[in-house]
Amino acid sequence: MLLSNVFLPALALVCLADAQGIKFDQILKKKPGLAHTTNTKPPITHTTQIASSIVKHMKSIKPTTTTTKKSAKPTAKAGTAGAAIPKVKAAACAPATPLYSYIPSDNSPSGFIVDASLASLAKAAVLYPAGYSTSFTNAYGSLFANNYLTAYDLPSYNASACAAYCNAYPSCTAFNVYIERQPSLYPADSCSNPSAITGIRCALWNDTVTASQAQNVGQWRVNFMVVIQGSNGYNKNPASSTISGYQAAVPLAGAVDVRPLIATGATDPTVASGFVTSGNSAQQCASLCTNATTSARNAAISSGATSYSPCNYFNTVQISVNGAVQGTYCQLYTQDVSAYAGLYNATYAGVTYDLVSSYGYAVSSPDSGVISASSSAAPTSTYAGLTVAPSSVSYVTVTSAWASKTTATTTIIKGTIGTVLIQTPGSVSSTAAPSYTTVSTNGGSGSTISTTTVAPTVSGGPSVVRVAYPTATSCSNTGIRYAAYQNVWAGGVDTYGNYTQYDPTSFKTLKPMYNGTTSFIAETNSGWVSWIKVYDQYVMANNLTLDHVFYVYANQDGYYSFTMPQGDNIVLLWLGAKAVSGWTRPNADLTQYYTSSPTKVQQTITVQLKLGQYLPVRLHWGNRQGDGEVDLNVYGPDGNLVMYSNVGQGTGWAGPNVVQFPCDSTLGPQFPWWGAET
Repeated sequence: MLLSNVFLPALALVCLADAQGIKFDQILKKKPGLAHTTNTKPPITHTTQIASSIVKHMKSIKPTTTTTKKSAKPTAKAGTAGAAIPKVKAAACAPATPLYSYIPSDNSPSGFIVDASLASLAKAAVLYPAGYSTSFTNAYGSLFANNYLTAYDLPSYNASACAAYCNAYPSCTAFNVYIERQPSLYPADSCSNPSAITGIRCALWNDTVTASQAQNVGQWRVNFMVVIQGSNGYNKNPASSTISGYQAAVPLAGAVDVRPLIATGATDPTVASGFVTSGNSAQQCASLCTNATTSARNAAISSGATSYSPCNYFNTVQISVNGAVQGTYCQLYTQDVSAYAGLYNATYAGVTYDLVSSYGYAVSSPDSGVISASSSAAPTSTYAGLTVAPSSVSYVTVTSAWASKTTATTTIIKGTIGTVLIQTPGSVSSTAAPSYTTVSTNGGSGSTISTTTVAPTVSGGPSVVRVAYPTATSCSNTGIRYAAYQNVWAGGVDTYGNYTQYDPTSFKTLKPMYNGTTSFIAETNSGWVSWIKVYDQYVMANNLTLDHVFYVYANQDGYYSFTMPQGDNIVLLWLGAKAVSGWTRPNADLTQYYTSSPTKVQQTITVQLKLGQYLPVRLHWGNRQGDGEVDLNVYGPDGNLVMYSNVGQGTGWAGPNVVQFPCDSTLGPQFPWWGAET
C-alpha cells in the first residue's frame, strides 16, 4: 500500500418574557467588545486547481509494482489497529458492493474531486453530533496520524452514525468521515482500471484530530487511482462536570430552542438565562437554577399563590465567534426540553455566533411547582410505601361458536386469570337476552372513577356502562425512555440456551450509542441486514442491546399483568424500586430466553396496585446475531390493555398511563441517566 502525504456575583439572573433564542444583551454586558466584531470571510477554494494538483502528484508517485489490497485505510504513523470490517480476499475482478450507491457523472479522479454533489454531503455535516466538536471540514484527504483504531463503511454521510461507533469504542476520542473513490471491480491485471464507485468511510482515532493531519490524499490499486474528498474531522468533548443534586450531564446536538414547542400553543417552559465568562460554568448555572426555584417559591408563598415555575433543567452552551469561545450561556427551564436541541448558531447585528459544546442537566428530584398539596390532582401516595407483590397467572381455555367462517384465538388477562378464547365457526342465537356492554375510557386527571349507564338506542340491544378512569398527570413526561448499546456479550456464549454469560449490569455505566423516547416497546429483525430502524433511529442489527424504563400509573385498584409474548435472545423485566436502582439478573421478576421451538414460551407476571400508585418498570433486551425479538403487553385489572406490542411487526402502542416519571417526585423518582446507573 502506498499512501501519499501531500457565577453568582458575576452571573446576572435575567427573567424572560419569551424564549426567542440567545439573549445577546446579557453577553454584551460581559463582552462589550463583541459589539464591534465582524465575521471573518472564509478562504476561496479553487477545487479545479486542487484536483489538478492532487492528480498530478498521484501520477508522480505511481509505483512500478502495484497492490491489489482490498481498500485504503487511514495511515497511522505507528501502531495501527485492524479494520472493523473483515478483510476477506476477493477474487480478481469480482464486483465491489458498496453501501453508498452514488456514481459521479465524470468518472475520472479529477471529476470525483470536483463533484459538487459529493462536496455538499460534507458541507451539510459541519454540524457537530452530540458530545463532539467539529475540527475541520471539506478536506481532500483522510488522516495521517498516530493512534488509528479502526474504520467502518457507512450507507450515507452521517456524522452521528460515526459518532455512535466512536461512543461504543472504549478508547475512541475522535473520528474522521470522508468520501473515497473506489473501484467497481477488485483490480487485477485483467481489470486494472475499472470504473469508479463511491464509498463513505468512518475512521476512529485515539487522539485529537486536526486539519493539518488530513494529508492522506490517495492510493494506487494496480492502475486505479483512489482519491478522497469531503473529509470532516470531529473531536470528543472533555468529560462534563458532575454536579450534586443533578443527574449526569447529557451531551446535546446543538443548543435547546423551545420556539417550536411554544408555536404549538404549549406553555413556555423558560425560567431564566445567564452568561458565564470564567470558573466552573456548569456549577454556576446549577446555582442559578437552584436560586431561581427558591425565588419563585418564596414569591408564590408571599402572594398566596399555590403554584410557581421551578427550574428543573438547564442547558449550557459555549458561545463562539470566528473560532474563539467567549463564554458559556445557560438557559433554565421548568422541564427536560432536550428534545428541542438543534440550534447551532445565532445571528446578532449581522454577526453569526456558533453555539458549541451543548449539555443538558436535569434536577435529580424535580420540583413539582406546587405549594399546597390539596391543589394537586394526583392521588396521594408515597413511593417508599409501594409494595410490589408478584403473582402468577392461571390460564383457562374457552371455546365458543361465532358467525365467522374462520377460527380466531384471543388471549385476555384480567387480574390473575388468563382466558384463551377460541371462537370457531358455528350457529349463533337469533335472539339475545338483555345484556350490558362495558366501555372503559381515560377520564382525565381526576382522582376518582366515574360510572355512567346509557340505555340502548335499539330495542332489545345492550345497555352501555361507561367507566371513566383517571389518567396520569402530564408534565412533558409521556412515553418510554430507551437506550441502544452494542451488545458486549456477543461472542462465544450459549445464546441458544439460557445465555448464562449475559450480564445486564455491565451496561449500567456504558454510554449508549444513542437514546430517546418511544411510544411503545417492540422490536423484530432478521439480524442479517446491516442497518435497521429501531424506534426513531437506524442502527446495526447484529449484537444489539435495548434498555427501556417507564412508570405505569394505576388508575384503578387490582392486579396489573405484564406479559412477554416471545423473546430472542434474552429479555429481562424488573418491577418496583429495583427497576430504578439495584437491578441485577438474579433479581429480575421475569426472564425470557430464545427458544427454537415453533411455539415461543410466553412469560407473564402480575402485581397488585392501588389507585394512584406509580410502578417503575425496566425492560432489558439483548440480541446476539441472527433474528431478534422483544415485545411487551400490559393489562389493567379490568382486562383492558395499558400497552401492547404487535408481535413480529416491531410496532405497538402505549396509553396515557405509561409515563417516564411521576410529576410529583414523592410518588416516584426519575430513573438515572444512561451511563450513570446503579
